[in-house]
Amino acid sequence: METTDALMCRRSVRRYAEGEVPDERLRAVVAAGLAAASGRGLRPWTLQVVRGTDDLVWLAACRQGGAASMLAGASAAVLVWGHPQQADTWVEDCSLVMGNMMAQAASEGLGTCWVQARGRFAADGLSAGAYVAQRFSAPQGAELECILSIGIPAQPPQPRTSDQLPWDRVIW
Repeated sequence: METTDALMCRRSVRRYAEGEVPDERLRAVVAAGLAAASGRGLRPWTLQVVRGTDDLVWLAACRQGGAASMLAGASAAVLVWGHPQQADTWVEDCSLVMGNMMAQAASEGLGTCWVQARGRFAADGLSAGAYVAQRFSAPQGAELECILSIGIPAQPPQPRTSDQLPWDRVIW
């Protein structure tokens, strides 16, 4: 799939079909994240891949109000841990990682959804990052920026067309 096609097809997918994402496709998604641009090339992130129904169902409770419920039906998730002590651009750098992974997943025919963690809370009142760190080892000094759910879409998203884009937000 061409880059523009992948970007036009990329939508937040919250319902996944049964079936595992093949290892090579998941690896391609993670590799795209690792290839992301980074301020001064510091790469202030650590990616942690989560697979397994029990872990994904547990992870789905990291946000209040069911905001992460799609994780329970996903084939995998990628925890994006940022390292604030390494770079003041860690939030932006982690966002670039997520953008690359979402675009690559779309080009692989996979569905994804960004689950915001920084500044969000689980139902028990813990920060989403503290909740996740109860089960998964957080890298030293890291903060959980976000989580990417990955799976086979229950229904493939319809691509956007150029006329659906918010061209009124562009100043030429």
